[in-house]
Amino acid sequence: MGSKKIFAVIDTNVLVSALISTDINSFPLRVMAGVYSGIITPVYNLEIIQEYEDVLKRDKFHLDCNDIESAIGVFEQLGLNLERRRLSNNGKHQTFSKQTICCNTKRDC
Repeated sequence: MGSKKIFAVIDTNVLVSALISTDINSFPLRVMAGVYSGIITPVYNLEIIQEYEDVLKRDKFHLDCNDIESAIGVFEQLGLNLERRRLSNNGKHQTFSKQTICCNTKRDC
C-alpha cells in the first residue's frame, strides 16, 4: 500500500512555529518535513502568500529575511497555486481573481 498525498493549506501559525521552533520533534517542523519530502503539498494563493510574508516579517519573531524568502519559496516551488473562485447563482464557477490555476511542476495540470 502506497502513501497518500496530502493537499493542505498550511496555517500561518504553523509556518511561524516551524521557523522559530527549537524542538526538532515539534509538530510544525514535522509538517514542514512533510512538505519537503513531498508527502504534503501546500495549497496557496496570492493572498495566503502575502499573509505569510506580512506575519513572518513582524519584528517580534526576529526572523531573517532570507529565511522568510526561503520558506515562502519552498511553498511556491513545491505547492499548488489555486485561484479563488466562488459559485454564482447559477451554480457555475465565477473567477474573481486574475490569477490562473497552475501547478508548479513541469507537467500540465
